[in-house]
Amino acid sequence: MSKTQAQAELLSMACTLLAASEALDNNEDVELPLDDPDDDSEVLELATALMFQKVLEIKGNGTRGNYNQFSKSKDWFSTSLQQPDRWSRSNYRMSQSMFDCLVFILAPNTIFHSPKKKQRHVKCQLATFLIRYGQPGSDVLGVASKLGLGLGTVHLYCRRVTRALHELRSHHLGWLGDEQKTLVSQRIEARSGFPKCVGSGDGCQIRMTTAPEENPDEFLSRKKQHSPFQTNFQATVDDECHFTSFDLGWPGLYLIPLDYLTI
Repeated sequence: MSKTQAQAELLSMACTLLAASEALDNNEDVELPLDDPDDDSEVLELATALMFQKVLEIKGNGTRGNYNQFSKSKDWFSTSLQQPDRWSRSNYRMSQSMFDCLVFILAPNTIFHSPKKKQRHVKCQLATFLIRYGQPGSDVLGVASKLGLGLGTVHLYCRRVTRALHELRSHHLGWLGDEQKTLVSQRIEARSGFPKCVGSGDGCQIRMTTAPEENPDEFLSRKKQHSPFQTNFQATVDDECHFTSFDLGWPGLYLIPLDYLTI
């Protein structure tokens, strides 16, 4: 129902109640549940006044107007791209050259090109993603304020970049083949003297702002730092620090079943 239709319906009901109130004042035969006609008339007049007030509160032509508006600035983003490399690592968790390289790789993806409406540059959308998920304690409101975006736009940009990065996985990350293993192993042995090694690996825990809905106790962090709920992340790299595999999502606290315990 549009605002105009709602106003018309409320006015019709108000006019009906007003006519009934006038009929009671004129001692006409109007059946209402109250015993005292004077009380009936006062109740109807009050209801009529409330409906007229409601009609006046309905404004506009039914189209959605501005909402959740707050002061925004685009100066921070443009300035951040010109800052020294150490500031880029602090803001985006990577060097400026790596940021530009990632923009170059993501730019051709069709998700960043809408036929009907021109999108912001991939740089802005990638920056939104990196600040939202890279800076400790970063929230949607903080990202929106820094980059001059709406709250919903922050979520939209993060979804786009997440999808684009996921599509790149098969092109830029994969376990070594037999020939690659031999070459990497030879380079590592020549450099460090360590034989039959094809890379190195490490893991960390990623904190969660809220407890998972399913089995939250399994995600309690064994380190108990920052957030009580965390999930594990593990990755491997070759001798040139190129990622060869990763795995994440395992609980921060591994609970051993009683069947496996021996006394």
